Amino acid sequence: MTLKDDLEKASQEAIEETDALLSDEYNSLKQATKSDLNALRPKVSDPALYDKIIPIIAEATQNNLSLAELQQRLESLGTGAVKLGKEVVKLLTI
Repeated sequence: MTLKDDLEKASQEAIEETDALLSDEYNSLKQATKSDLNALRPKVSDPALYDKIIPIIAEATQNNLSLAELQQRLESLGTGAVKLGKEVVKLLTI
C-alpha cells in the first residue's frame, strides 16, 4: 500500500465514523419533542425579541459585519434589543 492509499483509507474511515455519529444526533433531534427543544433554548428576558435578534446576529456572523454595524442594527430594534443582546453575549461567553 502506498501512502496515498493509506490516507484515502483513513479518510474514508473518518467519513464513515462521522456519518454514523451525525446520524445518531440527527435521529435524536427528529425524536425530540417541542418541550425538549425549548429546554435547549437560552433563558432570556424577552423571547420574542430574542427571535428577532438571532437572525441579525447570524447574518452579521455570516457577513463578518463589524461590531459597530451589529450594534447599529440591534439599536434599530430599540433599547430592549440592546439589553437582550447583552444577555445573549453573556450566554455566548459561558
